[in-house]
Amino acid sequence: MNSTTTTKTNNRNKMLVANLPISDSRLNGSLVGPGGSNLKKITNQLPGLRIQLTDSRNPENKRPTFRDCDTIRLCGPSKDVLQKGAALLKQELMRLKSQKTTQEKKRMIVEVKAEDVGKVFGKGGETIRSIKQRVGGGVNLQYEKSEGVFVVT
Repeated sequence: MNSTTTTKTNNRNKMLVANLPISDSRLNGSLVGPGGSNLKKITNQLPGLRIQLTDSRNPENKRPTFRDCDTIRLCGPSKDVLQKGAALLKQELMRLKSQKTTQEKKRMIVEVKAEDVGKVFGKGGETIRSIKQRVGGGVNLQYEKSEGVFVVT
C-alpha cells in the first residue's frame, strides 16, 4: 500500500492529505466496522486524524458504496499523524485479510439432490439437529434452496 501525500490548505489551518490505494474493496465494510467503530478506534488514538473512503474514479460521488471505494484518504495536522494512521490502517487490513482467509478455509458447500433434501433435514428437523450437535458448537448449516446446496460454515 503506497501512499501519496499532498498539502491541502483551508481558511482555518493547513492539513496534510495522504491517499492510500485499496487493494481489496471486499474488506471495506469490515475495515470501517459497525457504525464506523474500527475507524473511530484509529482516529481516537491520533488527534486531528480524519479517515474517509473514496472512489477516485468518480470524485463527484460524495457517498460511494463500500464496493466502489478504491482509496483511503487520511487528513491530518502533521506528517507524523498521517504515517501513524497509515500504519494502523495497514495493520488492521492485514488482520482482516488473515481473518477472511481463515473464514474462507472453514466454509464448505455440500450439493444435495432436491429429492434428498428432506432426508437431510429429517422428520421435524431431527437429522439436521443431530448433525449440528455432532460437529459441535459454532458451526452453521444452512440450505440454499436457489442453489440446491447446503453451506457449512
